[in-house]
Amino acid sequence: MSAIGTNIVIEAAVRLGTLIDSHARDAGRQLGERLRPWLQEGEVLPDFTLVLRLPARMIRHAGQRLRERQSELDELRGHESEALFRRNQTASALRRKLVEIRQLLTSVFGAHRAGKLLGFGGKTALASQPARLLSQAGAFVKALRDPKRPAIPETAYFDFDPASAAAELEPLLDACREAHGRLAETRQASAARLEAKDQVLGELQDAVHCVACILGGWFLLIRRLDLAEKLRRIRRRCRPSRKEVSM
Repeated sequence: MSAIGTNIVIEAAVRLGTLIDSHARDAGRQLGERLRPWLQEGEVLPDFTLVLRLPARMIRHAGQRLRERQSELDELRGHESEALFRRNQTASALRRKLVEIRQLLTSVFGAHRAGKLLGFGGKTALASQPARLLSQAGAFVKALRDPKRPAIPETAYFDFDPASAAAELEPLLDACREAHGRLAETRQASAARLEAKDQVLGELQDAVHCVACILGGWFLLIRRLDLAEKLRRIRRRCRPSRKEVSM
């Protein structure tokens, strides 16, 4: 559920808890008076005020848990944004270096011959996706380090050192890999937190709806139509989650 939907459920829970706290004593007394004539010998009335207040405590506790889960999720999403920014930064730096080397090679040997020598000529399309770019850069560094690769001819005005080029690329490649892995870990943690939050949200949503239904019937029984109507409105704003939850 979106943050807006979460706020609606929390608002409904607060309204329900406030309504119960405000009217538990009077409504409990009226329920006792309404049902007292039907007591049999040896039976006693329960404390209806407490019976009304207990669901409010349950809902208040569930609402607090939901706020905590939402806060944890918001914090992780902030970390995810930072990790995404860092990954994009490192990928951009790596891509710029690859473009620089590609332009150097193709300007000297031409696109076709540069591709033959290192598999990274002017016609090689650089991936826009960081994961694919990492694969391309890793393959290029491997080719630069490969002792069996074709020898790169020297010219009077150009001397390209594959080992030096690999040494320049490797720190950028390692930084991008680390940032990419960190982003994946953060996204996985966010997904787990979201699932935990949705579980608590479903519990609260169902609890608010069920308690509003039950108390709405009780308030109708004692002819408190005003309170029953308020509960009906709360119930309409907080429908059951229709998910399996552990209450």
